[in-house]
Amino acid sequence: MRIETHAHTEFSQLRMLDCIVKVPQLIKQAASLGLSGVAITDHESVSGHVRFIQTIKSMKSSGELPEDFKGILGNEIYLVDKLNISEDGKKSCDSPFYHYILLAKDEIGHKQLRELSSLAWDNSFYTGRMERVPTLKSDLERVVKSNPGHLISTTACLGGELGKSLLAGENYMDFLIWNQQLFGKDFYLEMQPGLSEEQIKLNQEIIKLKHQLGIKATVACDVHYLKQEDREIHAAYLNSRDDEERELGDFYESTWMMTNEQIHQRMDDQIGYKEVEEALKCSLEIGEKVEEYDLYCPTIVPGADIPDFELSDFFGNYYDRYEYISKFAHSDNVYDRYLLKLIEDGYYEKIPYTTFGKAKFLETLDRIEVELKEMWLVTEKLGTSISSYYISTLELVNIMWEEGDSLVGVARGSVTGMFTMYLIGITQMNPLQWGLPHWRHISHEKVELSDVDIDTQQDRRLKIIEAVKRRRGERKVLNCSTFKTEGSKSAIITAGRGLGLDSDITQYLSNLIPVTRGQTWSLHDCLYGNEEKERQRQTEFVNEVKKYDKLLETAMTIEGLVCGRSIHASAVYLFNEDFLAHNARMKAPNGIYITQFNMKDSDYCSGLKMDFLTIQALDKIRTCMNLLIDAGYMKWQGSLRATYNKYLHPDVLDYDTKEMWDMVAKNDVTDLFQFDTAVGLQAAKRIKPHSLIELATANSIMRLMVSGEGAEQPIDTYIRYKNDINEWYKCMRDEYRLTESEIKILEKYLLPVYGVGDTQEIVMEISMDDHISGFNVTQSNKLRKGIAKKDEKLQEAMKKMFFEHGEEIGTSENLLNYIWKEVIGKQLGYSFSKNHTFPYSCIGLQELNLGYHYPIIYWNTACLIINAGANEDLDDNKSTQYGKIAKAIANFKQRSITVDRPLINEAKFSFVPDEKNNRIIFSFKGLCGIGDDIARAIVEHQPYSSFEDFCERLVDTKIIGTAKMIILIKAGCFNELDSPDRMETMKKFLSRNVFTPTDKLTMQQFNSALEYNIFPKEMETMIRIKNFKAYALHESFFLKNIIDECGFVINEKKTRKKGT
Repeated sequence: MRIETHAHTEFSQLRMLDCIVKVPQLIKQAASLGLSGVAITDHESVSGHVRFIQTIKSMKSSGELPEDFKGILGNEIYLVDKLNISEDGKKSCDSPFYHYILLAKDEIGHKQLRELSSLAWDNSFYTGRMERVPTLKSDLERVVKSNPGHLISTTACLGGELGKSLLAGENYMDFLIWNQQLFGKDFYLEMQPGLSEEQIKLNQEIIKLKHQLGIKATVACDVHYLKQEDREIHAAYLNSRDDEERELGDFYESTWMMTNEQIHQRMDDQIGYKEVEEALKCSLEIGEKVEEYDLYCPTIVPGADIPDFELSDFFGNYYDRYEYISKFAHSDNVYDRYLLKLIEDGYYEKIPYTTFGKAKFLETLDRIEVELKEMWLVTEKLGTSISSYYISTLELVNIMWEEGDSLVGVARGSVTGMFTMYLIGITQMNPLQWGLPHWRHISHEKVELSDVDIDTQQDRRLKIIEAVKRRRGERKVLNCSTFKTEGSKSAIITAGRGLGLDSDITQYLSNLIPVTRGQTWSLHDCLYGNEEKERQRQTEFVNEVKKYDKLLETAMTIEGLVCGRSIHASAVYLFNEDFLAHNARMKAPNGIYITQFNMKDSDYCSGLKMDFLTIQALDKIRTCMNLLIDAGYMKWQGSLRATYNKYLHPDVLDYDTKEMWDMVAKNDVTDLFQFDTAVGLQAAKRIKPHSLIELATANSIMRLMVSGEGAEQPIDTYIRYKNDINEWYKCMRDEYRLTESEIKILEKYLLPVYGVGDTQEIVMEISMDDHISGFNVTQSNKLRKGIAKKDEKLQEAMKKMFFEHGEEIGTSENLLNYIWKEVIGKQLGYSFSKNHTFPYSCIGLQELNLGYHYPIIYWNTACLIINAGANEDLDDNKSTQYGKIAKAIANFKQRSITVDRPLINEAKFSFVPDEKNNRIIFSFKGLCGIGDDIARAIVEHQPYSSFEDFCERLVDTKIIGTAKMIILIKAGCFNELDSPDRMETMKKFLSRNVFTPTDKLTMQQFNSALEYNIFPKEMETMIRIKNFKAYALHESFFLKNIIDECGFVINEKKTRKKGT
């Protein structure tokens, strides 16, 4: 039939609203019309290309698309002759931004597309509110000539250089000749089936040029919506933004996907049937030039810098006993040998092996052997070096500590269970000490490159990423992009605005959409309910929204559309070579470079994702460390890492002191990590944890909840069993009639947590026990995922699988019932990971150590500093969190901790601990209206000998203005320096700097004096009269009650005579 060579999707909306077509919809519509293929040509974006390829592959596999259906990857660029760059670096462009289509014929062509798109984003700038992403003709020429024959180009729409120049009567022949020379027979003139005078004229002129210059002409629909009847919805969507400089109206009249017949109906009278037919066939010719290719590439782990080294053969005597330790020692892969070297060094440094008996020593080697075996087998199956992955990760951890100047979290997630990662220094928690399994992270049964999640300080994240870029190369490191999408509430408001509805109406309708556990319901769930998510149809919303014509239809079309770009909260991609090899870059709205492919698509194209995660708890711990070092309680050990290792590393923490643990139950530690919410505070108070195991259990069990009338909640069961462990045994023996041997099996897993299974790993370990179900890792992981979903059918299927496996190996029905109801049943719908809750609880223990072993005033001050955004180390002016300050101060007041006023010679930029007086001195940063620059200036000029001295040095020099001084006086900053009576200080300042002695006041002076209440007492009666007069003349009294009676009405705080 034909191939649609010019079509847009939602990924044209990374800068502006443009299109209401999603990628799968575009392909399905092309197939339903019988088209032979379709090209994706979004506005300066290749972001939808992976999804486009994957959708076509999936539809071909399912039989929804014929095997010869052609998917073409392209881009509609904005071509310019040159850019102007001013002395201050600002960009501008004198020529129009001409639309121009590029289509990739093969993988090389697609790399050229990615390079050109990345260059266009490098050139980006704003004209008014419109963000421009121009491609220089010189860049296009250079890229094509470097490897010609891999790109196809067309002249695009009326916005192209041919269309604009021809219709304006300007020279366009140079442009056509330039294209012929650059692309040869891969350059095409593009006609479109529009009915505007301009489009008809352009089509007719193109036919003339076709015969005159021998350039073939094709026809395309410039698809922005799928069906003709969708035009009204598309128009409403575009009209919802009145702040964008763009074409509307008839420009989009014909931009829907047409059949050949519809194109003939529109164009035969313009240029003749034969010319239309040739143009349609020309689209097939374009398709024939395009190879079928994929963008998929397995993950490529970037190489790491390795120093010269030699193995110490610390484990050499055991090579015969341990196959995989030996394999790593003698591997041809240098990364394998170096990883073993790091393991040797870590073992020698961290493990007190000289105190071990042979059995315990071999137990540790057994674990190393198991983990190295999994690495070896996964490497073989993946075809990429796992050793290189871990060494690269260690390099990042070292950068975080050293160049990033950041604390690094204890550990996070599945990698916490890796003994080898503890030995080399990626994690800080010995998993053997706490019974944390390695198989949650790596197993040859589930072949994947598992994430290694690392936490750092929030205020150091950007510094860390910049350090990584310096170390690895700026073009080998990119922040990951994420795409904003229209939610259900946003869709209702946007659709209403586009349809001209009052904003109050759409706001009311959007408020009828429920939000459950932080998740906003979809419009589909509101209309039809959702059994899996236990959601009922929202009748009120349905009835109300249907009162407005086209609103629901428009909103449902808009919902879920990509409508912008942003930076992923944590993901950063590392490349082994220039990012262009497998990705492209663009700029986030704040100017930071990000991938053009989102996380899922970047993974598909070989990128190695590293999550640069942050937790504010580390900022508080770091700030507390700094305060304690300044106070002499801690000594700097030459580096941040060495200081941390001496005082706060999990290997040196206090785990036992009862009085320290009592603080948790009493909620004496401010902002205790993971227990700083109302639920967390209550759980700590009830459970009263006195060990890390109990703290970790509290951390996970407080999140569990069972449904059913009268059902005992997991936290209540835990507390009951903890208070009397015989209650657990009574349940097993009396209610489920378990045998003593069966109880013995369960004790292995449940006794440390008082009989209540609180984590995913407990469920998995029990299911893998050969005396219970004998699952392998894959099966137990499937069980874990199954019970986590609120899907009764899936849970029933998991139950059936669990019981069948158990019965096959002879497990009693009583034991299986107990496990399903009492262990698994407590976690249906949600559960926490043991490999996550332990390291996170350990961070809480670090805070507990700081609060107990040092004066707690330092920890409290650190919390105030970070909560307020008053960290003096921050490069950017972080906004002060006044609400959090007020909440924290109220909390401190209950604990008899004083937060005193910011005295001018004692206060600093941040809050200051005063251990002697058990108080915290308020910060200048925390004063509303002062600002960071003024706060720093006050501190810089300290100390001050008198109020007059302060005024001479900061006020008279105009460093501080009148308004700022009034704030400082009101806050009591000068109470000890000048007078404890702030009113006296205020009068002194106003007399000195604002007023001069006078017998008469101007109205402005009078109002100021009235505001600051500095009139003598003998004038009180006059002031009362003045205040009453002001009240009587106020609009709320005088205008509304008197003027209106005299024939006036009020309109926007102005009066006008009725009828005029």
